[in-house]
Amino acid sequence: MSHQSTMIICGNSALDYHRVSNGAQFPGYEEILVRSTRTIRKHDQHFKRVVEVLDQLDLPAPLHLLSTGPGDRKNSVLAKYHYYAQQPQVGDLIKLDENIYVCAPELALAQASVRAGIAAIDLLILEFCGTYLLSPRSDSGFIGTSAPLLTLAQIEQAFKDKKRVPGYAMQPRLQALEVAAENSNSPAESAVHAILSLPVGYGGYGISGIELNRKIPLDSKAARMVGVDAIRPDFFIGKANTVGEYKSLMYHPEGTWTNDDRRIDAFESMGYHTFTLNNERVRNLPDLTTIAQSIQTRSGELMIQPSGEDLMRRLDLHRRLFHAPTQTPRSSNYPSKFGRLPNSIDF
Repeated sequence: MSHQSTMIICGNSALDYHRVSNGAQFPGYEEILVRSTRTIRKHDQHFKRVVEVLDQLDLPAPLHLLSTGPGDRKNSVLAKYHYYAQQPQVGDLIKLDENIYVCAPELALAQASVRAGIAAIDLLILEFCGTYLLSPRSDSGFIGTSAPLLTLAQIEQAFKDKKRVPGYAMQPRLQALEVAAENSNSPAESAVHAILSLPVGYGGYGISGIELNRKIPLDSKAARMVGVDAIRPDFFIGKANTVGEYKSLMYHPEGTWTNDDRRIDAFESMGYHTFTLNNERVRNLPDLTTIAQSIQTRSGELMIQPSGEDLMRRLDLHRRLFHAPTQTPRSSNYPSKFGRLPNSIDF
């Protein structure tokens, strides 16, 4: 493949492409387009082509592209270039148009995680292994999908393949993969899973084995209570015999809260411990701490006492997960130990 005439969309832009191609929407690029028409660039055909691709694919700027060599093109408000000694193979790429390719989602996620911290990587994995995709222009900030785009096994293979992504900074990627889960249905579920599962040293509670939306068969009494033979609770911690539900009008249609309450009653009738969360309760860090400690006590896990520094990290992670205007804040001041959250990672 000749890279001189080929445009390969990579990293965050490739992830955004896979979101858009599944129905997600992003804010327009008109403001940046105005800045792109400065005289200094009006005769640059490659720059013009970048504008056309952004418009054609409805992607947010800057457009992340693979470069043919280190330093062969300068970054701009519309394009950011990245060089790898090992260029993607044909099997890693999806052809969009004549000489325009996009990296496959697992490779794009691996690329986007190279300079990200464990929290940002964890949220990306939860999203692309779940049944939602971020969609900033939509009212809820995300759209539902019929099936996950990736599995944990696919991501693990991409993370560990040093021929596809750089081998440095491998530890945060593998740590995030170790605590991540499949089948998240919303950014809210992902955020709760992240803060409960991430290691204490990164602001989380370090609880392992939290499954999302796992199908739980019901006994006859519980089945009569809800009218179904099985339920998928939002959170399931088998070793703690605990299930949890996230009650929110944003994530559950109006009128289904009664059903959520019946689900909880059904699980309790089978001997499960339960907890419920809503948008107000997740913003209360002491409430989350109480839930986390009860899960750890029931599971018999050793509760690691956080240091003062760990508590400060937890406060910061909690604020960014649950008090930011959206699930994808664009602040550039995210502590380096976490990495900035998805869509604001400095790839």
